[in-house]
Amino acid sequence: MGVPQLWIATKNPSPAHFRRFDGVIVPVRDSAGVVRPPHTGAVLSYSVFGDTLGLRKNPDRCAMAVDGRQALPGNPYDGFAWGWACPTHPDYFEERLHEIRQLPSDAVLLLEDFQFPNERYCYCERCRAAQRRSGRAFQ
Repeated sequence: MGVPQLWIATKNPSPAHFRRFDGVIVPVRDSAGVVRPPHTGAVLSYSVFGDTLGLRKNPDRCAMAVDGRQALPGNPYDGFAWGWACPTHPDYFEERLHEIRQLPSDAVLLLEDFQFPNERYCYCERCRAAQRRSGRAFQ
């Protein structure tokens, strides 16, 4: 058994990070929805579902709780630290794919989903229709 590698995930990498660690992970899009330029030599992380900034501008793209509340920070339903996008909103994901396609072709990309809100999400009409078509019922 070998020695495990030690990687660091940071928004602000320094040359010391690249010397001291086996690898560096730098977000090009974080869970708040902040987009940064790619960092050369790092694995790029990209938050797929988390997008507080974008969802505040386009609340129709939010994941919805069973009681109709949106998955946004400050929502007393679950108290999320960031906003979560509906997993079936087509425009949202087309825009994410467009952003990803703009990254360097040789980039190593880590798609992050952290924790999708939980089993109480998403109850928007698109997701309910997809559940009905699949024959699986919501819990």
